[in-house]
Order: sequence, then structure tokens, then C-alpha cells
Amino acid sequence: MTDDLIVPEIGPALGRLTAVPGARVGAFPAPRVELADLRLAMVGRLFELAGKGRESGDPAAAAALLAPDRLRQEWERGAGQVATRTLERINASLVAAADRSGLSPRRLRRLAVSAEESALITARLRGAGVPYIDGLTALDLAEDGTPEWSAALREAMRRLELCWLELEQRALAEEGAWGSEAVLIAEWRPARWPRWVAAAVVGLLCLYVGLVLGGFLPVPPGAAQFTSWWWAHE
Repeated sequence: MTDDLIVPEIGPALGRLTAVPGARVGAFPAPRVELADLRLAMVGRLFELAGKGRESGDPAAAAALLAPDRLRQEWERGAGQVATRTLERINASLVAAADRSGLSPRRLRRLAVSAEESALITARLRGAGVPYIDGLTALDLAEDGTPEWSAALREAMRRLELCWLELEQRALAEEGAWGSEAVLIAEWRPARWPRWVAAAVVGLLCLYVGLVLGGFLPVPPGAAQFTSWWWAHE
């Protein structure tokens, strides 16, 4: 039994997930540049696990390193990081829109992503990995180090590629859904009627004072001293 049979090379099965930013990717969709650091960090951890399993030369040790629970944890870790990054990008776009329009922080807090909405977004993104997680059961069913186990591992990595790319597309859709909210915030302008009312009140007050000081209206109670001083210094 060869080491390659114990732990096969997983790079080809991961496909587009191994692409560095700027590399040409033949199939659609290409991995998102904004999430490349999270994607490559996960791929690096998987390569490390596969490398340790291959170095061990022991089917049981390799299977323990690449156990379904461990691979599931890697997905949960990566998907959680993508969810956090997505929420950060959404909130940053709303803050930038509020800065452009002059929307107050208090009103922005009412329009920002709520805790409930954040939980729903995170759940939808994590849900992209259901086919991958369900497929990991094949690793438990196969005997450690057998060709069936190697095939199950490669199939798991192929599923991971598709699920991660779906995760990235879902994240993009979530950002797009909140993009319309950012546009509304950016286009917000303060209502004009409060300024019109204030200007009208000030204008009427000035008119009233002018009529009193001009002697056209009676002096209101409490203002006799001021009006006397005014008339004395005209």
C-alpha cells in the first residue's frame, strides 16, 4: 500500500479553491477576490492535515486526521468567517452611505442589520455546505486507507469546492440585497418642512415685534421696559 493510496492528493479535487487571486479560472463562478484570504486559509489547513496523514503512513492515523468531524469543523470555521466578513461589508456600505447623505447615527442604527437578520444571513450562508457535510458520511462507511476511503475523501473535496463557491455566491447575493438599502440611505435628505416652519415662526415673530415697536400693536405684558428703552434710543 502506497502513501498516495492512504491519502490521495486533494489539490485536484479542490479545483478552483486552490487558485490564487488573479489566476485565470476556466469554469464559472470564479472565486471571489474579497474572500480569497479566508478560502486559501481553509485550503492551507486541509493541505496540512492531508500532508500529516500522508507522512504518518498509518491508515488509522490518517483517517483520524481527516475524520468527518474534523472536516466539518473546517467548513464551519470557514463559513463562519465568510458570514462575519459579509456582515462587515454590508455594515460598512451602510455607514459609507450614511456619511454621504448626512444620516444621523441614531437613524442609521434603526436601518442597520439587526441581530435577528445577522443570524438569518449566517444561517443561509452556512447552509451552502449541506451537500458537503452530508457527503462526509462516506468516509465513516469506508475502511481506513482503502481505495474506497481515498475515493470518498476526493469526493468530499469535490463537494467542498462546489459548496464553497455556492457560499461565496450566497454572500454576494446577501450584499446585493442590502445594496438597495444603502442606495436609499445615500439618497436620504433631511425633510424641508421643519426649516420652513422655523423660518415662518421667526418671520412672524419679527413682524410682530416690528408692529409693537412701531406702535401699531399694544405692548404685551412684561415688555414695557424694553419698548420704553427702544423708543428712547430711536
